[in-house]
Amino acid sequence: MSYRRRLATYLNHGFCFIFLSIWVLSSILISCGTDNPNTENPIPQQSGVERSIGPEGGIVEITDPDHSAFGAKISVPSKALAKKTLLSIQKSNNTDSPPSETFPAGEVISFLPEGTVFKEAVTISLPYFDKNHDGFIDGTSISEENIRAMVFNKLSNLWQDIPLTGLDTENNLLQIQTTHFTDYEAILYLTEKCESTDTLIQAGPFYFTLYFDFRSEPKIYKTSVSDVGADLNVGNATLIDNSTSVLEEENFQDMFKQVVDATKWSWSWEVVTELTLLENKVGLTDEEVVATILAVSSKSLQFEWNFDYQQMAPSEMLVLKFIGTTDTVCTLLDRTPISPQNLTIDQVTDSSIQLSWDEVTNIFGTVQYNLYMSEDNGSTYRRISTNNTNTGTASRLSPLTGYQFQVTTLYDNRLESDFSSAVTGTTIAENILPTAPSNLVSSTITNNMAFLTWDASTDEDGNIVNYIVYISSDDENYSVYSTVTTTFANITGLSSNTTYFFKISAVDNRNDTSEQSEALSITTLQ
Repeated sequence: MSYRRRLATYLNHGFCFIFLSIWVLSSILISCGTDNPNTENPIPQQSGVERSIGPEGGIVEITDPDHSAFGAKISVPSKALAKKTLLSIQKSNNTDSPPSETFPAGEVISFLPEGTVFKEAVTISLPYFDKNHDGFIDGTSISEENIRAMVFNKLSNLWQDIPLTGLDTENNLLQIQTTHFTDYEAILYLTEKCESTDTLIQAGPFYFTLYFDFRSEPKIYKTSVSDVGADLNVGNATLIDNSTSVLEEENFQDMFKQVVDATKWSWSWEVVTELTLLENKVGLTDEEVVATILAVSSKSLQFEWNFDYQQMAPSEMLVLKFIGTTDTVCTLLDRTPISPQNLTIDQVTDSSIQLSWDEVTNIFGTVQYNLYMSEDNGSTYRRISTNNTNTGTASRLSPLTGYQFQVTTLYDNRLESDFSSAVTGTTIAENILPTAPSNLVSSTITNNMAFLTWDASTDEDGNIVNYIVYISSDDENYSVYSTVTTTFANITGLSSNTTYFFKISAVDNRNDTSEQSEALSITTLQ
């Protein structure tokens, strides 16, 4: 066979091999493509998942348990889509927060492509925060049964309610149905839970007093509310204008032992004629005085009267007796504090025990913690401190003694949680310092050195690690010359015909230092 013919044969075979290789590789790439509607498992992305869904329907789901939106899912029924569409679940970058009266119970999640419209309603599953599966939204004492969902309306730029179609408490998921895609979030409403009672509740009588405080400097007009007439104040009202005063809940919370919506109450009131004096300067008789009470919000009462209080003389005042009745009590959902978890002993000494516990969140206000201690094996506990952080220390304890501890959460509404689990801590033995070295002597003295020896120190609760040698020229101001591990030291570099003073102290394995030995005086040779 000629050279040309052999070359042509080789080239033909080569082209066939190359073509075959390309065909095989293309087949592999096609079979491994991401756009496969028959794929059972979604493809994880950096912030979510995506998958092509056709008219036959299918599921897109975040299955990574480490993902913050684990469990988020789209269930698309058949015929909901007219053609194959790449659907996606991603963590939202929406900067428009839900309303202030809500609390986030889950991640804000975007379902994409935004604006996708379905012919049939799809079911969306939204995860909510309950990592310990205790039935309460993490960081609150609100039951998962109170969870709700919101949808972001891109046209109005507002969050709106969307009804739930299901609640999977086992997997911490809520379900909603929709025919279009946008942002969704699991939320909690910070509203009041109202219950009717069989017994009519009465609050009062209380007494509102308006008067001119001529004894103060500068002389001012005041209003106050009391529960025993005009003598004992339980709250101060704020003067708004010449005929109006408002009392906020924080000023009269002692009068209401529960968080009660004032708008649910029916109020009755009357002018206390035996205490009201308005004839001098205001010029009104008892019959001419008109006063009213309005519940202007859920936590404030407004008092009104029919005269200018700045006309009052020092001896004049208005006293109003008012009573509230209701058969409806409204309590905020998160007003029962959560007991602290994981109470732990962090550090123990011979006289103190330091503890810490998991932080508790009060979504309505501040949190404090009461630390309790028992000295009788848990039979009785006494409060030893109130702490603003999730740490506390029991001090002035006895060595080698066991103590039991519990902690509670204290909310700003003065409610206290149940006790946490108890822990026991035992103080260590009292620290005993080493004895001071004794019999410090110098066996050799020259013109520039001295050799010192001493008797070893003892330590009842440890062992001696080293000795510190101190030197002085006046027996008053000592400095450290050296540290040695033996009971002798060679002192060099001294000046001739000079007097020096030496002391020794011992250091134990706790780094505790003994008292210094008696001073030794030497004089170097000429």
